Formats: sequence, C-alpha cells, structure tokens
Amino acid sequence: MELVSLPVLCAYWSSKDRLSEQSIREVDWSSLSCAMKALPANLQRWTPKHISGMTGVGNFLAIWNCSAKSSCPRCSSCPVEDHLHVPRCSAPTAAAECSKRHLAFRSWMQTQQTAPEIKAFLFEYLETVRQPSLGVPTVRAWSCQPHLFQSAISS
Repeated sequence: MELVSLPVLCAYWSSKDRLSEQSIREVDWSSLSCAMKALPANLQRWTPKHISGMTGVGNFLAIWNCSAKSSCPRCSSCPVEDHLHVPRCSAPTAAAECSKRHLAFRSWMQTQQTAPEIKAFLFEYLETVRQPSLGVPTVRAWSCQPHLFQSAISS
C-alpha cells in the first residue's frame, strides 16, 4: 500500500524546488511504479531516500545522533557534508574512488555492448557531477546522434 499519494508527493518536492512542473510531466510514472515494484523491499525503501538525499552522510548522521559532527570525513573544506558534496569531494581518496567506479562502469558497459555514443554522453554527463562548472551537456551538442538517442537524452 502506498503511504503517500503521487500528487501530494509531487507537490511536496515541487515546493522544495527539487522537481519542476515540467519534470513531473516528463516522468513516466506508471513505468516507474512497475520498476519500483519489481525491486526487493529493501531497495524499494532505499531508492526514494537516496534520490531525495536522505543518506548516511554527515548532515543526516548528526541529525540522527549517530555522529557528533556533520563535516566531511575526507576533506576539511566541507563543514556540513550532504549528498551533493559526496560525489564532488576534492579529497584524493574521493577522487580515486570515483575513478575506480567509473572504470568499473566502463567495463560493465563494454560487456553490455553499449553504443559508443551513449558511453561518451554518459561519461561527459558524469564529469558534470564531479565538476558542475562544466555544465550539463545538452541535446544540441549531440545533434548528430540518431533521433531516439536525442529523445533519451532529452527525457
């Protein structure tokens, strides 16, 4: 049984500036519902928490009284670690972990025979997570790609 109705949930995240009206309209909610129901119960609970940023990072560890401080344990430049800081942390150990995971993802995409243009776009996009100043790649930059690929990027 769903505890929160979709319209109420969308209105809440919209009020927090986490979802725009346009993004709410673009989500295929019935497909998302089917995909979520196919997950094991623990992942059904974890996924929305992860997406909303309610994770085991300094900010929430302090709120939950699991840690005396909310700062990033890897670097000294972040007094309140949140879910947005984790992939952007400038500590050498964080950069090494990110590189390790990117290599594993590349390897997986290779075994799945992912199209080269999809791999290129995804890794360009992932770089914007670590370095937001790069700006998110747009469909215009990939205009030479097939129509379906453009639609996937747009969505």
